[in-house]
Amino acid sequence: MKGLLYALLFMMVFSPPAAAGRTAEVETLLKTKIDKVLHILNDKKLDKAVKDDLILELVNPVFDFQLIGKLSLGKKNWSRLPAERREEYYDLFTKKLQRSYLRKLDLYNGEDMIYDSPVEKGKKVHIATYLDLKENKMEIVYKFYESPKGWLIYDLEIAGVSTVTTEKSQFDGLLRDGTIDDLMAELRKKGDFSEDEEKK
Repeated sequence: MKGLLYALLFMMVFSPPAAAGRTAEVETLLKTKIDKVLHILNDKKLDKAVKDDLILELVNPVFDFQLIGKLSLGKKNWSRLPAERREEYYDLFTKKLQRSYLRKLDLYNGEDMIYDSPVEKGKKVHIATYLDLKENKMEIVYKFYESPKGWLIYDLEIAGVSTVTTEKSQFDGLLRDGTIDDLMAELRKKGDFSEDEEKK
């Protein structure tokens, strides 16, 4: 009996809590991805189009674009979206979000990335990152949840503003007097990478 108590005490003292394991896992995942992204951004031999493709190839697997898209549309507007048009919506929304993320990275100019400690939010984990830019400090909080596929990002908070909240507000305004076709047209325009190419 005494041996069992000692064993339990040993496990309590020396075994890391599950929460610590989760936050460490997410922290390692995010730092690994961002380190590789910064390596690509710092490679002067690559042009922007190639950098963008390599970055998206790296980060796409950790973004749950479908969940972000669904949360951004909201329950009411989601019910208005015909089932046969949901794949179209997901595709256009994904391109819009990808383009927005890449344009934020355009501000990068060799600065070091700073990480806050991971914060547990129930079953979710949030990690704040900072870039000390010349004009200001850019903060991006990556919000993860654990899916059957592993840890995935369900929202980004940029300069204190949630991507999901911002998109939902815009979509609500657009659909208040507009149609699903108006929504698709707006997404198509905002996710058009060719505009970035023309500005070079």
